[in-house]
Amino acid sequence: MQQLRDDHPKAVHVCFAWRIGTDVPLERYSDDGEPGNSAGKPIFGQIVKYELSNVLIAVVRYYGGVNLGVGGLITAYKTAAEQAISNGEIINKHREVQFKIYFEAADTGDVMAILNRNNAVISEHSMDEKGSFVSCSTLLSKFENLKDLLNQSGKFKTVKQ
Repeated sequence: MQQLRDDHPKAVHVCFAWRIGTDVPLERYSDDGEPGNSAGKPIFGQIVKYELSNVLIAVVRYYGGVNLGVGGLITAYKTAAEQAISNGEIINKHREVQFKIYFEAADTGDVMAILNRNNAVISEHSMDEKGSFVSCSTLLSKFENLKDLLNQSGKFKTVKQ
């Protein structure tokens, strides 16, 4: 925020909201002297509405000579945040989990079919005298379902993360 204050020395308020992380995100917002919950919370509301994480939105406000009132401030900060989101680039990143599957060589076709049908990305496949293993990854959100499918097939010895 200090950089924004330095870049805009005549600004009256630099209000912001941020969210970092996904499972248990850290979140904060600030009205920076505006009436309580009239700036940071509306900005944060847009972060929630668009389901964003790992984001910071700051709104720099100069006093324009018109008193907006609390309702007007809420609308102004909400609209500014929404425009920033609409005009910005949202980069979707999904958490992945990497795992290994150990199985009998004779079950290779069945295991590979399950992995392929469920869009797992195979990074390594190896066979030795003990059997076969595959190193692969999938979206964290799909891992439990994939693991259940592999368990139901009975075609593997172990799955390790």
